Formats: sequence, C-alpha cells, structure tokens
Amino acid sequence: MTLSAVGAHPGLRRNVAFWQAVLLTGTRAVLGRLFGLMGPTMLGLVGLLTFAPPWPQVACSFSCYP
Repeated sequence: MTLSAVGAHPGLRRNVAFWQAVLLTGTRAVLGRLFGLMGPTMLGLVGLLTFAPPWPQVACSFSCYP
C-alpha cells in the first residue's frame, strides 16, 4: 500500500521520500568509510608486513567529506 493510496498529500510523500533517501545514503556513506578503512588498518596492525597506511591522507579524506 502506498501513501497516495491512503490519501496522503504530495508534500508528505515528498517528505517521506527525502528522509528515506537521506537515511539510506547516510548509512551507506558511514559504513563505506568504516569498511574501507578496515583493510589498511588490519594490514598496518600486522607486525610482519611493512605496510603503513597514509594516516594524514586518511584524516583529510574524513574531514573533506560531509
């Protein structure tokens, strides 16, 4: 059943669609950042590998994105 089927006005339908999009994109952005950093962090924590994540660039990427 849709909002228009129960008699919701167009403003309410647009408002619900807006917040649904905000929640979905916000969740995906946060999870993408966390999982994207997991690989380099795990490689950096393993003492046997000589990999050092570029932490200044990582910090800049977090501060540059909304």
